[in-house]
Amino acid sequence: MRNLLYPIHYFIISVILFQSFLVGEENEKIKFSRDIIDIAIVVEDLEETAKFYREILGLTEINRWDAPKEPLTTLGFTDNLPFQMVTFNTGKSSKTSSILKFISFKEIESETPSKDFIHSSIGLGFITIKVENMDEQLRRLKKANVEFLGETPTRLWNEYFAVFRDPSGNMVELVAPYKEKE
Repeated sequence: MRNLLYPIHYFIISVILFQSFLVGEENEKIKFSRDIIDIAIVVEDLEETAKFYREILGLTEINRWDAPKEPLTTLGFTDNLPFQMVTFNTGKSSKTSSILKFISFKEIESETPSKDFIHSSIGLGFITIKVENMDEQLRRLKKANVEFLGETPTRLWNEYFAVFRDPSGNMVELVAPYKEKE
């Protein structure tokens, strides 16, 4: 069965290479309309993933829609398949905060590459979400029985890091500023 993760990997690499190509001869910087890059991730169970990011991590769901076969096929995203998408942001405005998009295909089953470690497959390594209060997030995650990876949380430099997996097996890294205990 054809793996639909590969076209997304190629798309991300193409965007990076295209942006590098667009830098002018005089090293002109590209003028972006936003300083934030959005990312889309194909998941197996859209509802379970959406619930996790909404209820456990506290992201704001901003849109949910069924993407038709066209223009997706014309754009080269799919080979004549529709998908369902749910989008989240981390702030109050889509103009100033990251947008995380989750996509699911009802009509096919995709193979999932190994996600044991970030070096196990080419493509998405992990998602980083910056939070203000690590203790609050850890309580939410523990209450939801989320299993942490490695020695979590860990203090590195002036930040705390916690690493775990979402329902689709993607690694998620929470980062919060280090604060002295009062």
